[in-house]
Amino acid sequence: MTLVSPYVETYPNCGACGWKISAPYPNRESDHFCDSCGADLAAYWTGLTPPPTPVATPSDDQVSFAFTVNSEADSTQSSVSDDGGATWSDFATDTSPTVVDVTQAGVIAMIRVRSVIGGVAGAYSEAASGVPISGVLTGTAIAGGVTEAEIVAGGDTIIITLTNDEWVATVGGDNAITEALIAGLVSNHPEYANGWTDVVVANMVHGDVVRTSDTVVTITLAAEATYAVPGDETITLTIPATALDSGGAVVATPSFPITAAAGTAAVTGTAVAGGVLESEIVTGGETIILTLTGDIWVATVGADNAITTALIAGITAAEVEATGWNAEVRDNMTHAEVVRTSDTVVTITTAAEAAYAITADENVTVTIPATAVTYTDVAIVAAPAIVVTEGS
Repeated sequence: MTLVSPYVETYPNCGACGWKISAPYPNRESDHFCDSCGADLAAYWTGLTPPPTPVATPSDDQVSFAFTVNSEADSTQSSVSDDGGATWSDFATDTSPTVVDVTQAGVIAMIRVRSVIGGVAGAYSEAASGVPISGVLTGTAIAGGVTEAEIVAGGDTIIITLTNDEWVATVGGDNAITEALIAGLVSNHPEYANGWTDVVVANMVHGDVVRTSDTVVTITLAAEATYAVPGDETITLTIPATALDSGGAVVATPSFPITAAAGTAAVTGTAVAGGVLESEIVTGGETIILTLTGDIWVATVGADNAITTALIAGITAAEVEATGWNAEVRDNMTHAEVVRTSDTVVTITTAAEAAYAITADENVTVTIPATAVTYTDVAIVAAPAIVVTEGS
């Protein structure tokens, strides 16, 4: 290396004599010796001494690194890795802490810092590392999901396993911490009456929650006879900060689905109670009441639209007569005869059909199209069938 005159301007902070100058620092790119004592700056200069190793604080899907900024430096440069040191990204920051997001479970986050003076960077600190805190759900309620019937029966388990953190000792006790953990089991449909929120969470008690070890909690679902939902639910657990030694909340993965039972429909009304005669169909005024369980009617059933047309088309007799049900009742029925009485009830009132005449009993089945209901994605065959008896 070619040395220059010891009298040119130096970088600040000579390690031999402590001499420094104030900014700006002219000619500093070519400085090699202290202007005051002539010491070799490469050996003594403290301005670019590596900072202390940063301190890692893991949290949910990220690690926060606190570091000390060199007050004599123009800036501090951080080099971070979110893949265990396989790749690094540099950026300037004088703000501590720096947060490294980690999107892949189990990956080590790392950081190293160095001082920069006059565009010249010093050596990096020792790299600090940390693994984000995570909570993983397993158990019979998670593997393949759980059905509505299984929630009713009870006995399924939700096992919560922590990585890089521990449960506080009082989780599972009769206390606010356990209550907060239970409340963290949140449905994407809290509005469902008799659903997860109103039944399962509301009825869950601390006795259902067991701290199996420092890193594992097991929740066993009790039987919930009143659990009944119109559609699927998805449950996500957010572990409260008070339940963890680290003091940071964690969203556990994965969320798990509850598959609702397929909707059913019951047929009642004057056309069903005791049966209906051919002559009563001719006269009209008979009611067919369709009541759903586990589903609700779409809001536009009964309006003049394709949904109501499809519902009417599904009220079909097995027998085919020229002046029978299909030709004279079903094909003449209009949307005005179909009324959405409530979310779960539709009432059909038959009009008078003078031309209706049959030579044998007819068996009429109501098949509700999937487009007419909110949650079930297949047609629902209502029961029982309507029997029209020939004659008067």
